[in-house]
Amino acid sequence: MIPRERVLAALDRKPIDRVPFVETTIGIGVGEKLLNRKTPLVSIPQLGLNLRNVEDEKALSRLLQTGEYAGFGTGCGILWEVLV
Repeated sequence: MIPRERVLAALDRKPIDRVPFVETTIGIGVGEKLLNRKTPLVSIPQLGLNLRNVEDEKALSRLLQTGEYAGFGTGCGILWEVLV
């Protein structure tokens, strides 16, 4: 299954080939320490949010899935892979 199929099947309570994966919310400072660099923020003033850009979120996702921190980000579903 590809990530999108896995998440959609899980949401429909259909059989899946493995447990979906998602990172929990990672604070800006923690993310910068994990990536070992400053990350530019994208501001959404209407919501009062400052977020990392998509490429930095993908880098954190890859780090948590395959890097030295693999396993620390296991959770509920592959939402980022589905949405991005």
